[in-house]
Amino acid sequence: QPAGLRQALFVSQTAVAMSPNDAALIGRLAVLEQASGNLPGAARAAERALELLPNDAEGWSQSGLILARQRQFADAAAAFQRAVALDAQDVAARENLAQSLAALGRREEARREFSRVLAKRPRLGLAWLHFGQLEEQAGRKEKAAECYQKALAHPGANLGGLIELAGFCQSRGWFEAA
Repeated sequence: QPAGLRQALFVSQTAVAMSPNDAALIGRLAVLEQASGNLPGAARAAERALELLPNDAEGWSQSGLILARQRQFADAAAAFQRAVALDAQDVAARENLAQSLAALGRREEARREFSRVLAKRPRLGLAWLHFGQLEEQAGRKEKAAECYQKALAHPGANLGGLIELAGFCQSRGWFEAA
């Protein structure tokens, strides 16, 4: 762990010990625990924050991210659904919901959610890539090709997303790796 992350964890843990009922502090601790790779600790902190503030869309979304990293996609989807129910404008929660649904094999539901995401944020290249993969799995090759073109037109600045998009394109023979 980088020293800055260790220090931030220590400060956050100390703050939570001093204010054990502060949902915002506990939520920040969950984020730091997740960043450090301590998923069980992150899950405990996220669960505690939601006990204190059960109608916090951001808290439900954070819980969903932790559950998805633990590959508990059914629970992650439920958490993202709760986040979206609390804040219908949260595009990130809706995109994460779509990804969780896709991981569960609930492709049509995932397609609907990706459609909603892309209607609000049409420049999300990684969402276009995932939507295209669902279209291709459903046998809609032309629609998939359109999605892949949009993904390439809007690669975004997310390094992980760029790497995933580049790997996908390379696997299709669309370009050679440098």
